[in-house]
Amino acid sequence: MLCLMLYSVTYGIASFWYLKDRMGKEGSPKSWKRSYKEMVAWIEQLRQWQQELPESTDECVEAFKGDVFQDQIFVFTPKGEVKDLPRGSTPLDLAYRIHTDLGDHCAGARIITNMDESGRLVTLDYELKGDEIVALLTNPAVHPTRDWLPFARTNAARNNIRRSLKTDERESQQADASAPAPACQTTTMTIHA
Repeated sequence: MLCLMLYSVTYGIASFWYLKDRMGKEGSPKSWKRSYKEMVAWIEQLRQWQQELPESTDECVEAFKGDVFQDQIFVFTPKGEVKDLPRGSTPLDLAYRIHTDLGDHCAGARIITNMDESGRLVTLDYELKGDEIVALLTNPAVHPTRDWLPFARTNAARNNIRRSLKTDERESQQADASAPAPACQTTTMTIHA
């Protein structure tokens, strides 16, 4: 334990917990040496990464975003909330990410820019770009259709659309079953001889 405390003073408190975790309950000298070597290699890797990072903070953030979030975009709501979505997402994906009811009644979107606060209207198949401010447009009369499925890029949006379609289909079948049968019309046939 004394060795662990000495290394925590020398290399910081993180090294103490790292070694303690790596040693496990055994705490044998062999496992400790192996853990120590792994920790030194880990610290060396961190030092190399630090040297490879760009000097400016902006460049560092951009490099980090490029490496870690290469398959994601970040869009904003008009209230300033940040929403992360997979690259290629559409207003439908954003709507369903926020709330199912919003997705079920989404009629389009408005992309707001600094130069045009009223925004430009886009359709449900519009591919969102990173850093856009997206105001979703809803209409209570709008409901999901099969035509929406190709526009939805996320599994969550597609699953919600399918769920809504099944619910509508079930309700339609129940309404058809409970509706009275149409009255039979009697027609008089005349036979001409």
